[in-house]
Amino acid sequence: MNCSQARPLLAAGDPAADAHLEDCAACGDWLEAEDRVIARFRAARPESLPAPAGLRQGVLRGWVPARRRWVTPTLLGGAAAVLVAATIFALSVYQSALLVTAGEYSRPVLGGFAGPRELLLDNLSGLVGLAALSLLAMTVAGFLYRELGRPARGRAR
Repeated sequence: MNCSQARPLLAAGDPAADAHLEDCAACGDWLEAEDRVIARFRAARPESLPAPAGLRQGVLRGWVPARRRWVTPTLLGGAAAVLVAATIFALSVYQSALLVTAGEYSRPVLGGFAGPRELLLDNLSGLVGLAALSLLAMTVAGFLYRELGRPARGRAR
């Protein structure tokens, strides 16, 4: 079947011309040009408009490179690690008795909480400092966990 025989069949929707359509690119282009549905889609397409003048600069100004969004959590994590290390060092130097006492009380605590009263009364300021440090570390860890799960702000969606 040649193109002149196949085109009337293609226009009528006859499946006998499908074999010719598979091999002939010219008839495929002709069928697409003659198709009323495609013509209606093309007519319904809105005309293309030029982009506003300041759009490119606005997009580039609002764009943040991907590596920048890791700076804040990395700095916060580093600061928390330095704070924890400094606190452990300070406790081992200035409050070594507190650490020794806490180590001594770790055995009886599991066996019925015997003895924490002396620990609390003798080293209350050290325990308050440890509690505050623990709370701060948990807060920073929660903040980092929340921030790492969020999409970057200020980007196109």
